[in-house]
Amino acid sequence: MVKKILQLQFTRYLVSLGLAGLVIFAAIHWVRVSASMPTPSVSATSSLSSLAALKPDQTIPNLSLIPPSPTANAPALISTQANVTDPTPAVVQAPTPSSNLPPSCTATLPTPRWFNVPIDPSNYGERFRQDAQGRPVANQYLIVLHETVSSGLAAINTFRTNHPRDEDQRSYHDLILLDGTIVHLLDWGKRAFGAGNSEFRGEAVQTNPNLPSSVNNFALHFSLETPPDGYNNAPRHRGYTDAQYRSLAWLVAQTRLGDDRITTHKAVDRAAGKQDPRSFDRRQFQAWLTEFRKSLC
Repeated sequence: MVKKILQLQFTRYLVSLGLAGLVIFAAIHWVRVSASMPTPSVSATSSLSSLAALKPDQTIPNLSLIPPSPTANAPALISTQANVTDPTPAVVQAPTPSSNLPPSCTATLPTPRWFNVPIDPSNYGERFRQDAQGRPVANQYLIVLHETVSSGLAAINTFRTNHPRDEDQRSYHDLILLDGTIVHLLDWGKRAFGAGNSEFRGEAVQTNPNLPSSVNNFALHFSLETPPDGYNNAPRHRGYTDAQYRSLAWLVAQTRLGDDRITTHKAVDRAAGKQDPRSFDRRQFQAWLTEFRKSLC
């Protein structure tokens, strides 16, 4: 009896040993397979090599703002109704000359690296000359500064995705990556969906009777790519690169708009829920902007 019990225990031991061996072999095989697979790179999500897959056009477009109407301050109107057939873009009031803009050119500074990446038409619209109530509008352009709170490529992919619902539609005109590369997403003559339910010192235009008024009809939305430590709701992060401030200043200088027409998403948001661009160094940006304004012709 004792002999049979010992034989049974020994058999169980051999079976257990065999199963353990199989588990160890499978684990070693999994490790080898995993090691042979490419490791995803977080930094690569916003690299130029990733963006190059979109086959962007590196030709810098004409960045001049829409010219003012030849008939003083009363441009012809465009209907805001759904059956609009007139394709003529809205005319936005020309920038008012500012005392901080230089009267003449000096040395020309290098142009930042540039990519044109088209976005899905669901994420932008036309600029209207008439609000939803039929009243004429001719606001001066306004620059609204943003940050992505994600990688640059993630933001671009969002804008390139079709969004049938109004609440999902969003876009910028230009996005500046961590290395200073400018990604031109939308013609300045188009209306980007960058700041719903917003106003700037009482200025806002309602273009859809079903949605709150906003600055979008006269805003230029420029965004900075957020550094990786800022992919959250924390009040601050490590900040933006000097290359980003430099490219942003170059972009803003092309508009010929004064400092009084530069604001942030946080400042125009009526709901007070937006914080971007967090950790923005206004002095660093202003120093570059002064240099680029000196080079304007």
